Amino acid sequence: GAMGPAQFIPSTWILYEAKVAGATGHNPPNPWDAGDAFMAAAAKLAKGGATAQTRSAEIGAAKAYIGGKTTCSSRICNYYANAVLNKAAIIEQNL
Repeated sequence: GAMGPAQFIPSTWILYEAKVAGATGHNPPNPWDAGDAFMAAAAKLAKGGATAQTRSAEIGAAKAYIGGKTTCSSRICNYYANAVLNKAAIIEQNL
């Protein structure tokens, strides 16, 4: 049941809908709109601690994105968090 390019499930989308509307001016925001979807993703990552700009904070935010908690220690949480940060490092080198 995940929706749009950021793959939000409906119950999670509802949690970020008002924040996205305030940031984008889209009322209602649409999870299928790339701008709205990734604004919601950014808000979710920020809530998970990604704004601290340390590797540990970014890993925690990625874990919260996939597993719901910054302390998620399952194999999938660890794999996903490391994959995201490795991809970010590659992208940053090319900026």
